[in-house]
Amino acid sequence: MGIGNTYRSEGERGKALIHYALAEAIFIRIGDLYDAALVAENTAGLYELDEPAKAAAYYGKALKAYNELRSPNDQAYVMKALGAVWMRTGDLLKADSALVTGASLASASGDLELIGDFELGLAELASLKGDSKATRSHYERYIAIQDSLRSTSTESELMRLRTTFETERAEKDNELLRAKDLESMQRLRVRNFQLYGSLLLALLALGAVVLVWRNLSQKRKHAEVLEGLNAELEDQKARIEEINGLLRLKVLRTQMDPHFIHNCLNAIRVLSMKGDHDRAEEYLEGFARLLRSVLEHSVRDRISLDEEIAFLNDYVKLEQLRLGDEFTWSITADEVLLEEEPQVPSLLVQPFVENAIWHGLAPKHGPKRLTVHFAAVDGAVVCTVEDDGVGRSVKQESAGRRSLGLKLTGERLELLTDRMRTVGGFVIEDLVDERKDPVGTRVRLQLEAALG
Repeated sequence: MGIGNTYRSEGERGKALIHYALAEAIFIRIGDLYDAALVAENTAGLYELDEPAKAAAYYGKALKAYNELRSPNDQAYVMKALGAVWMRTGDLLKADSALVTGASLASASGDLELIGDFELGLAELASLKGDSKATRSHYERYIAIQDSLRSTSTESELMRLRTTFETERAEKDNELLRAKDLESMQRLRVRNFQLYGSLLLALLALGAVVLVWRNLSQKRKHAEVLEGLNAELEDQKARIEEINGLLRLKVLRTQMDPHFIHNCLNAIRVLSMKGDHDRAEEYLEGFARLLRSVLEHSVRDRISLDEEIAFLNDYVKLEQLRLGDEFTWSITADEVLLEEEPQVPSLLVQPFVENAIWHGLAPKHGPKRLTVHFAAVDGAVVCTVEDDGVGRSVKQESAGRRSLGLKLTGERLELLTDRMRTVGGFVIEDLVDERKDPVGTRVRLQLEAALG
């Protein structure tokens, strides 16, 4: 805006308008309505002589802003300029409306000089209308206001002279007071010695208080340092416990893998002893592939659900070679799990499938059926392993015997649950018919795998 004003004073109208436009955009963006209104007034002033319509439009912008700012004095000045523009264009009706409204605002503000300007403008408007009586009336009021302003100026001058006189008299009185002050200061010196003694005692007391406060602050800081060290030790202890849990988990996994390998090798041995060398060779090749998968998964805490399903399929295919065509099976998962592909603990479901085949289905005569299904339940993955085998032996259950694979898997679940702070575990349900005879076993295994 300052650059625009400089160009305006030098007669560079085009450059002034460019900078006014830039300034107006900035003021509007930052919410400075007052300065935006000033820019609009300055822009209108450049258009008054040759483009009064544009001048009136910019004065309208300024008027709107001053109205929002509730500044009647500024509105009055804009109304005065608008009245002059409309008189210049010959639109006396709009000029009359602008000047009358502005005069009302000026009267409310009490600014005599501004009121006088409106009386002069109204006199010019009345002259253009040919109303000599109104012209004379407005000129008389204008002259009266000017006389009043001159009287006010005279009173101001008298007030200045009176103030100067009173100042000189006050200086003489001050000299007398200075003399009395010197006498009073001599008396105060004596009192000051007494005050210095009291001040010294107060400083000593303050120093003692500062020392005590400092000692307390140092003790508090030392206590905070000790608390921080204790917290750090607790964190280190928690990390060590977590590492110990992981190591225990690795140990359990290495114990489970040999158990699984032993069962597979035993199946190959049985086929060889029966003389079924082709199936034994096919079983051996499948076992080699499966063993590779076991070795890869054993070093990972988690694998994808797709990898787990593929691993179980490879394993059950091997068992089908041993059990024959009477054995059928299916491994399925909910559609939502196949889409989200959650991560599940590795080598966790296989021992339950192995237990169902070896202890439930292998002793059974006739058709044998195994189903494994992964489902999403309450934001977790639940695996159900169900067989229609001979069921669990009451004798074994009462004697407290349990598959080594299941025992190790239970311990592994406890470790995973404690480490992940989630619910995990498995429940074995004995399936019976109407006569309470065993018709199979169902295992529900809750995996601590969070869904998205």
